Amino acid sequence: MNFNLKFDDRGLIPAIVQESAEGVFINLAFSRLHAAANVTAYEPAAGRLDAQARRAASYFLRPPAWATPATVTLCRNGGDSHAEWGGPANAYVVCRDVRPGEPLRLQWHVPRFTQVFPLQSVPGRSEKLTVHWLGNQVLDVEPRGPYLPMFGDYARRGDPSRPVSSSPSW
Repeated sequence: MNFNLKFDDRGLIPAIVQESAEGVFINLAFSRLHAAANVTAYEPAAGRLDAQARRAASYFLRPPAWATPATVTLCRNGGDSHAEWGGPANAYVVCRDVRPGEPLRLQWHVPRFTQVFPLQSVPGRSEKLTVHWLGNQVLDVEPRGPYLPMFGDYARRGDPSRPVSSSPSW
């Protein structure tokens, strides 16, 4: 299958859920209301994506590329199910014979790690930039910039397992 994420003037939104002859592809962990599936994403720390099927089809759920396949779990109709990998680049968990209204849940382990980079944008400087990650989310950077303090104490932001608001119906 020649499968490419398709973008339009609405940007990324159409790429979240796409339909093809093979089935329904949920490509990104973003909340989205779609004719084929209602997708609920959670804070990155939760490592979770829920989908409510709206059509009878095979569903292809894509965890983040950095998720270790052995840690990915699938839940169908409230019970654990075998995670079968397939789809383009074997990057999706395949759910065959899904019925309308059937709930699907995909979960994965979210790694916490630190990277250290030499600052190369200013010649002659020897400082290093330390980036603290949780999955694909930057939690903090050191040293912090004085003008745009974008990162703070992530733990104070609330419950990471709460759903992220549904997207507008574009």
